[in-house]
Amino acid sequence: MRLAVFSDVHGNLASLKAVLADIQRMNVDTTICLGDLIDFGPDHEEVIKLVTKHKIPAVRGNHEDFVSTLGDVVWTGKPGPRSKMKRKGATPMMMDFVNKMPLSLVQHDLFFIHGCPPDSIDTYIYNLTAEERAEVFELMEQRIAFVGHTHQLILFSYGTDSNNPKGTNSDIINSNDSNSGGINSDDSNSDSINSDSINSDSINPGSINPDAIINRKQYLMGDKIVLDKKQKHIISVGSVGMPRDSDERAKYVVYDTQSGVLEPRLVGYVV
Repeated sequence: MRLAVFSDVHGNLASLKAVLADIQRMNVDTTICLGDLIDFGPDHEEVIKLVTKHKIPAVRGNHEDFVSTLGDVVWTGKPGPRSKMKRKGATPMMMDFVNKMPLSLVQHDLFFIHGCPPDSIDTYIYNLTAEERAEVFELMEQRIAFVGHTHQLILFSYGTDSNNPKGTNSDIINSNDSNSGGINSDDSNSDSINSDSINSDSINPGSINPDAIINRKQYLMGDKIVLDKKQKHIISVGSVGMPRDSDERAKYVVYDTQSGVLEPRLVGYVV
């Protein structure tokens, strides 16, 4: 089974169209969206219509929760006016869509949620301490979870490493690369992350414990990453419409359940 997973489109229709075209070329069996289709960008309704047209299952993001009549997440700052403004700008079609979005999904023995397992849509996985992440991993019923919300490509792994039998570690892969092209680049082709774009300098030590950066490159095979079957993994899939790294291309991942190969995809597009 090959599946594509994307997140955080944020009303950016051009980037979503580019990603869906790339997904079609990748010959996947199914596609999952991890939420935050709306807000920030101008094309909220068009984005929802396109996801609906392609029959892509989508879990609720924190920005959908802001406008949902079912939501209970409070935005720090001025939640009242912000929520009312968002509700005022939402069409009946949008409201119907976001109110039906589930908090999480389990498909093919994989777990999908916007923020952090088991039930948070607004927790940043990289803000957890190593001990807190270990607790999250211990509670996970599935071996692999996909998350959004961070707007970055990050991989956390937990458990005994096949190539490092000493015990538990947490491996991190980050997509920051100062030489990468932006969204207005003439090159609209897609590329996978390579080992040159993964370095400890690209990881914000204020967000991630440097002690957790262990043996991350052992997972790389060319442009792809092989997930250790003896470990649990939480995969942050990046952002389609609003990346928070030095590479402004749209990002998502393709995962092969049989081979265990995880392929981050970077898709250029023109605004």
